[in-house]
Amino acid sequence: MVEIKNVTVHYDSNPIAALSDVSFTVRNRKIYGLLGPRGAGKSTLMNVIAGALEPTEGLVLINGYDIAKMPLAAKKQIGYLPEDPALFPDLTPYEALEFVGLARGVKGESLHAQIKEALSVTGLLGVQDRLIRNLSRGYCQKVGLAQALMGAPDVILLDEPTEGLDPRQVVEIRELIQKLGQTKSVLVSSHVLADIRSYCDHIIILSEGRVIADDVPEMLDCPEDASALTVTIQGDGAGVRELLGEVKGVLSVTVMKATAESAELRVVTDGAPGVGNRLTFALTQARHTVLSVETNDQSLEEAFLTLTQAADEVQEAEYEEDTD
Repeated sequence: MVEIKNVTVHYDSNPIAALSDVSFTVRNRKIYGLLGPRGAGKSTLMNVIAGALEPTEGLVLINGYDIAKMPLAAKKQIGYLPEDPALFPDLTPYEALEFVGLARGVKGESLHAQIKEALSVTGLLGVQDRLIRNLSRGYCQKVGLAQALMGAPDVILLDEPTEGLDPRQVVEIRELIQKLGQTKSVLVSSHVLADIRSYCDHIIILSEGRVIADDVPEMLDCPEDASALTVTIQGDGAGVRELLGEVKGVLSVTVMKATAESAELRVVTDGAPGVGNRLTFALTQARHTVLSVETNDQSLEEAFLTLTQAADEVQEAEYEEDTD
């Protein structure tokens, strides 16, 4: 299990936080999708979880190990496939896995057993003796994934694993991820909505360094006969998600935005009469000031397109400033 608690990252050259107060949990034997447009902070977050980047604030626990205080114990739990995996072009897949396994402290019969298992799971047995430099992009991605499996980690981190692959290769990688999710905790980042929706048990949407949605795919969409509300309250919204989750007729609660001054939540209900009144009553009883309640049946696709469009507009504005 991976626990990310209030992680914030500031780069010295940029006053705007790359990640801002990010918190969520990746549970055992589940596939979590980290979805967001380019520049949302996905790779930064992956590097923080993998221990390659120290956060400015916050805590990362890998199976209970604090990666800042117990890095070796925590990293033994992790297999990481970065967006551009480090491969050894003059080695064969078998030799590369042998090297990685030895580096992770695997020896003897266990080493060769793990190599064979990784080659088998990733479909590399047929090319295990070919030089990596002669393999296709798809096979190279599989080698990177096989390397992440060495050491038998419980947690697998995959950063944009289908980037640059053809449709057939994309399907193969998706099937591999689904297989891994049966025995391991898997966190996959992508800006491709179809990837995330096809195999993830849970979706986290990241935008401008903040988590704006965190739920199962079915609840991020508005189911048939259901209704979605946008509820804005005064304050940071601490504890509100749990509070509203207990209200009769509420199917899911997602914190879309949160600051010290106000919080915006997306509440999916069963559409029954009176549920809006019940959630408003629950909030006021708990001494939360309700600023607005609006109907919003936006689907996951529509929400993601809105995010992507906003990110593209920011990038275009930055490009125009650079070229002026």
